[in-house]
Amino acid sequence: MIKINDRFSIDSDSFNWILIEYCKGKDKDGNETITNKKTYHADIKQIAYNILNKSTRDCDSLIDIIDIFDDAVEKLAIYIEECVDEIRK
Repeated sequence: MIKINDRFSIDSDSFNWILIEYCKGKDKDGNETITNKKTYHADIKQIAYNILNKSTRDCDSLIDIIDIFDDAVEKLAIYIEECVDEIRK
């Protein structure tokens, strides 16, 4: 499993990529709980689109959306650099 942040993780099975979204809530007694919602996708591109789509719904301004995209691009760049370094070893 690949943890993206406190809200999302990615997993896979034999046929799909699985996006796991962790949702904070409260049970009937008022205790905090964390449940997870799983959605199934054919490829990583669909996963990325879903994460960005869900993340930007809570934004109040265009600047918030740009910050989310900038953060995603930065993390992707670091990941690609790590993969390239691993290949060169």
